[in-house]
Parts: sequence; structure tokens; C-alpha cells
Amino acid sequence: MTIDDVHAADEVRAASRRRRIALVAAAMLTVSLGAGGPAAADPEPLASTEVAFTQVSAGATHGVAVGRDGKAYSWGYNIQGRLGDGTGESRLSPVAVDAADLKLDQVSAALSHSLALTTDGTVYAWGAGSQGKLGDGAVVDRLSPVRVQIPDTEQVVSVDAGKYHSLALTDDGDIYAWGAGSQGQLGNNAKVDVSVPVKTQRPDGVAFVQVSAGEQNSSAIGDNGVVYSWGYNNRGQLGTGSTTAVSVPPP
Repeated sequence: MTIDDVHAADEVRAASRRRRIALVAAAMLTVSLGAGGPAAADPEPLASTEVAFTQVSAGATHGVAVGRDGKAYSWGYNIQGRLGDGTGESRLSPVAVDAADLKLDQVSAALSHSLALTTDGTVYAWGAGSQGKLGDGAVVDRLSPVRVQIPDTEQVVSVDAGKYHSLALTDDGDIYAWGAGSQGQLGNNAKVDVSVPVKTQRPDGVAFVQVSAGEQNSSAIGDNGVVYSWGYNNRGQLGTGSTTAVSVPPP
């Protein structure tokens, strides 16, 4: 074999590597939406459509995203209905959440439940309903979205799903909380679970502008730029300078 033959073979191998890299990159940039199937085997999609996404949230074992079409799509482990597609089947590729009539703006995925916020400020939830974390007045699992019982007079602007509880922020700076409350993480000065949202107490003269729900603690930013935290504090997760738990945002 001549030197020219060696160079030609190297070029062929290099071109083959470039083609493989390009194919992998294209696959990463495109999400195919199919009918899905059990997670034990890669399903054969019944149809494939490219969807551009505007927002995504990763839960412990599943993911949820909002498409530019205003629909929610989910994938992953589907025990307790956490994908919200009306089934209990896990999915290796995204499937539409069973909410065809809703125009969504934001989603939030947690351990075993998910939240969605519509463009008109209404909140929906699905998945595991234990401890009341779906906020629909019950403690049962939901395979499809159900409306969270926040008063119709409220306009919600963002949501965040914690491990066992959930938070919603309204346009006037209030927080509604529901689900597990045994560590004071709901911020209503009580330590009980609730299946219907309750208002978190807020310091006088402060409107909240952002919220975040953790495992057994919650945090929010006020319009004064201050971070407020409440709930479980065994590791100092409230950032208050102590390990004392509090059940309302501090003044």
C-alpha cells in the first residue's frame, strides 16, 4: 500500500467520523414526538413531528416541557400518572399531556407530580395526590390534569412544584401553597397537610416576586430584594443563621 493509499483511507475514516458526529448532533437538536410505549423497550412511534419548546422542567424520574403550540409534553417514568397523558405507561420519548383544550405557559415537575400554568393564570396538576399535593381537594392520584383550587379571583403568574408540596405566585404578590405541611413549608403558621391551597403569610408591606419549593422548605424573593425562607431547617437550608425551623416567612 502506498502513502497515497494510506492518506486516502485516513480521509475515508475521517469523513465517516464526521458523518456520525453530525448525525448525533442532529438527533440531539430534534425531539421526535411519538405514541410512546413501556420504558422496557424503545417504542416505535406511530407518528413523528418536530416540536419547538419554550420551557422545560426536570423531575426526579420524568420531564415536562411546553411547546410553542401551548401544549405540554412529558416523558419518563409514569407511576402514579406523573406524565399526565391519561395512562400509567412510562415513555421513552415525549407524549402530549392530556390537556388538549388548555393553552399553557409554564410547567414544573417534581418527584411524583407535575404542575402547569395556563396563559390565563389558572393552575393544573397531575400525578401522585398523596398529602394533597395536587391541590384539588383530594388525596388520590390523577392520570390527567385537574384544576388546582385557587380562587377564581386570583391571577397566578408562576408555579413551582416541590418534592411533597407546591407553590403558586399571584400577580399581586401573594403565595398559595398546598400539599405536605408538617414542617411548616406551606408558610401559613400551621404544620398540617392541606389538599386545598392556603395563603402563605407575607411580611407587612412586602409583595413576593418569585417562589421556589424544596423538599420540606420554601423560599421567596420580596419586592424589596430580600429572600424569605420557611419550613424545615435541620441543615441550615433556610439561611437564617440558625437551624431553627419556622412556619411563616420571617418579618
